[in-house]
Amino acid sequence: MDQIIGKKKAASDALTQAIIIAGLRGKQTGIEGGSLGFYFVESIRDTTKVFPLDDQIELIRLEKDDEELAMKRRANRILNSAFETAQKTINPGVNELEVYDAIHHTILMDIREPFILDVTFASGPNTVSRHGSPIGRHLVEGDLFINGFLSNTRDV
Repeated sequence: MDQIIGKKKAASDALTQAIIIAGLRGKQTGIEGGSLGFYFVESIRDTTKVFPLDDQIELIRLEKDDEELAMKRRANRILNSAFETAQKTINPGVNELEVYDAIHHTILMDIREPFILDVTFASGPNTVSRHGSPIGRHLVEGDLFINGFLSNTRDV
């Protein structure tokens, strides 16, 4: 318990320092209470004037400009392409690494820059207990295949 309290205090101190470094000492700082939590809000009250943002941030997030909409459309196209690749690749005899490679290659060709595809892959009996990186397990007829990146399951 002392370790948890110590870590919470250290995080609180770091937040206070960040406020000072950002030049917000004594100024008003809007806080999303649900995101920050009561302990941390109380811990910075002596450093900055805290006021609740309520739903203001959520309302701002709802507004999309043309650039953001274009980025979302592009991301949807890329994900749809990756999903189509996964559907074509997931077959008996193919292993999880081959599915991963096909999806990664499709996305790479679309975005044209290096990226890390950090996803959950599991097939067959591994869908019950293993949720991690792809392995060399070969898919067999009737396997369930879970790919967390595409938020989809598929029977082989």
